[in-house]
Amino acid sequence: MRRTEIRIKQAGDNIQILHPATRTWQDTTLSRDMKLDNRSIPDIKALLDNYLDKDYLPNNTWDMRVTEQSKIGAELWNSVFGKSVDFDPGSWLHFIPEVSESSEDFIDFICKVPWTMLTRGALGKPMFMALDRSDPVAITVDASAVAPDERRGNYNILQPPTPRLLLVMPEVNHTDAAKNTGAASHREALQKILEPHYEAGKAPQNIKCVRSLAEFESAMLTERFDPHIIYFYGHGTTPGAKGTKFQFDNNGKEDWQDVGDIAFVITQVVNANGNPPFIWFNACLGAAANQDSALRSFSATASCVVAMRTVVRMDASRILAERALKAIIVDRFSPPIAVREVLRNCPTDWMRSGHWASTVVAAQFADWTALGNDDERVAEDDDAVGNFPIRVDRVDALGMIESRLNASFVAPAASDDPAVLFWSGAADQMPAIFEERVRDVVVERFPGHKPVLLKVELQAAARPKDPDELDTQLRVAIFKGLSNNADVPVEDASFGRIRRLIANKSPGRNGVLMLLHGPLAASDADLVKAYMRIWKSLCDDLKDSPNSPRVALAFGFDAEQGETFEASEGDEVVHLGAVPPAEIKTHLGRYRRFYNIAPADLETESLKLARDTEGSFRTLLEKLEKKAGFRR
Repeated sequence: MRRTEIRIKQAGDNIQILHPATRTWQDTTLSRDMKLDNRSIPDIKALLDNYLDKDYLPNNTWDMRVTEQSKIGAELWNSVFGKSVDFDPGSWLHFIPEVSESSEDFIDFICKVPWTMLTRGALGKPMFMALDRSDPVAITVDASAVAPDERRGNYNILQPPTPRLLLVMPEVNHTDAAKNTGAASHREALQKILEPHYEAGKAPQNIKCVRSLAEFESAMLTERFDPHIIYFYGHGTTPGAKGTKFQFDNNGKEDWQDVGDIAFVITQVVNANGNPPFIWFNACLGAAANQDSALRSFSATASCVVAMRTVVRMDASRILAERALKAIIVDRFSPPIAVREVLRNCPTDWMRSGHWASTVVAAQFADWTALGNDDERVAEDDDAVGNFPIRVDRVDALGMIESRLNASFVAPAASDDPAVLFWSGAADQMPAIFEERVRDVVVERFPGHKPVLLKVELQAAARPKDPDELDTQLRVAIFKGLSNNADVPVEDASFGRIRRLIANKSPGRNGVLMLLHGPLAASDADLVKAYMRIWKSLCDDLKDSPNSPRVALAFGFDAEQGETFEASEGDEVVHLGAVPPAEIKTHLGRYRRFYNIAPADLETESLKLARDTEGSFRTLLEKLEKKAGFRR
């Protein structure tokens, strides 16, 4: 995905940015007590609240209000970048506080800055970047206090074709009808929009709605629904000096719960499955500028969070969600781009009221890849495709792997043994990249299943003195892989502890636990055989356990010169070679808009790529990235 990242750090008494044009650190005039158009940041939040409280204002005040907003945005631009506009932010501007040099208070301040209101005003009439009809910009912030490479879980997000969607939509009926959120009609509208897509994908069970805290906790902790998307809709409030609360439904009565406690439940699930969800907190004051907020609470765990800075107009918040959730789930946009596209076409009264500037997006993921049938893709932005150059398929190889998994997970299994996958190729054929395509196959081709994918380091360099020592080392490797933390100290990696970890990892019915290993060498064959024996014993013990997952072991081998890996009898090795011209042509056809190739030129371009790469997948990938503009 392409985005312009603006890194921000505290440097003594100053706040600095790494300027994207000069690549040097420069001072800004950002500060906690800063004024924008003579208003503090909490005052700006109050200003937007004031706009929202007025259902109608005379025409002669509308222009004044838009002008007032643009002054705030222009001053913010000048505070960060200076008065000269000497770089192109592209379609996505992302602000990242430097974690190593920043306190949580500093990150909290960065999240409260009204970035959405940024206004480009150096060339002609000032224009809100987020609302530019011809070239809108998604504006987001990384709100997590944990450096990306230190976060638990997989933050390269694979969005499956029919993501599991948990709708948390309480329906409290208030005495004052004006306080009712219209959750029932909003839910019906969302279902009408989304259910045809889920039914076409044969996964209607992947939409679930809850109203009470008990139902939410049951879905998360007991039923193991493991949502990819959690959508909260209802009342939010910020009582006192700290924290945000959300109103659940408890037998028709108000049940206010602290967002920190809700986030704790989600964190428990993510610690088990390693898959951080996208969370939309569509409630008042979820990103309040004057205190701790839901935005920060959820960002510690989620891949992306959408929250509202101010009080929320019910009609506007519903329109935003109904359009953006469709864009994310059906059209396969990433969340920041989906929100950008909705704001780009927002009703005029949103701009006049300032409501558009209430939406805050915190993106913590490194890459968002929308999966599914590429021929049916609707999204018109490369951000929806994600890391598309690696999606050059070795059709025969992936077909063999899909067939093997199908035999283990869909057809009645002849054995409770783990499914075993082997692939092998020279480093130039990129077996490590192929591992990502196998991940895609698991998510795309088995929509009714719930995969948990983990990486296990087999300690291939170890040379134990005896078989017992080898078994101990391999059990430790399994324990660390299941813990999703290679650095965790392990004093006891007994079969009992490993089985308990598997039970915690299991997403329940139709769960698939897939463990990925490699790169390995042919000389590691005996190590792999010993490792597989351990898993056979584990699966024998697990077969009678309720909700135990099916297990798949995947091994990637780098083929060394003059040496090949040979699997045991009954196991087949998928050998990775050059991508044939026909598959290159298919790939170029699917993504020809990104490569700027005319349909009439596909045959010529595919043959030329096949010839120029001389069978090297690494070279092919590099050329595709250059052709797509990802490399110079």
